[in-house]
Amino acid sequence: MGTNDFLENYYTLPNRRSQYNINQYQDYLVNIAEWLIKSLYGLGARKISLEGLPPMGCLPLERTTSFMTRNGGTCNNDYNKMAMTFNGKLSDLVQRLNNKLWGSKIVFSNPYPIFEHIAIRPYENKDPAHYSFASQESKKDSSLFLHLENRLF
Repeated sequence: MGTNDFLENYYTLPNRRSQYNINQYQDYLVNIAEWLIKSLYGLGARKISLEGLPPMGCLPLERTTSFMTRNGGTCNNDYNKMAMTFNGKLSDLVQRLNNKLWGSKIVFSNPYPIFEHIAIRPYENKDPAHYSFASQESKKDSSLFLHLENRLF
């Protein structure tokens, strides 16, 4: 599961939206993840990491689209809320499967808060070295931030 499952397969292409509302589509993807993890477990895997979604409404493409539609290059908060909801469902799945699959160690890796802090609230941290910036002035240089953002996403 990844951002393309939502940005391309759900929001861009009309086929999935005609079959599912967003909540149903999330459940559909969670069921696929559950099937995959159980299949891996059946093949002997015991340590599995499942990764969630970043704040996909802040991906460079989404911010550019927002800029072009006169929203000033802001993040798409609807996409971000959806990503947080989906991550919650994946986290619940991991807890459920850890209780159900004996001897398994399944972890949920949630990239959302890390990328949120970098992409949405980059200026809260007063230490420029926190983001590998050389000086306080360079934090204000939007071209450096965009370069960092493009490398992360």
